Amino acid sequence: QGMGPGAEPVPCGAPRLLAEELIRDGLSVQVGPLVTTDHVVRGKERAIWAAQGARAADMESAVIAARAGNRPVAAVRVVVDGPGHRLLHPGTIGRGLAARRILARTGPALERWAVLLVRGQDERETEARTP
Repeated sequence: QGMGPGAEPVPCGAPRLLAEELIRDGLSVQVGPLVTTDHVVRGKERAIWAAQGARAADMESAVIAARAGNRPVAAVRVVVDGPGHRLLHPGTIGRGLAARRILARTGPALERWAVLLVRGQDERETEARTP
């Protein structure tokens, strides 16, 4: 789920199901809250958010998710600048290229996740109409 200062959490649609699909494709996965802020989170602030349960921080996921309406949403992030890896550092280029390759591998899992959600929704609608 996304969260931010004073913001309502935005739940992810079936996060465990998405995690299972990503793992099926050989990707390493962590599931948990993602904080969305209006700035890059560093240092002590990073530790504060982590103590509150945030797995990562970004500047856009909750904003985009809030516009999804009733549609299920998910945020898949590949972290380039974590503890011990500053954002403004020459090593960011290599980590960024590696992250791009990993993100490219998430497409099939995201597609399967979406299909499974639609099928689940269809089954619930069919069951609701059955006398």
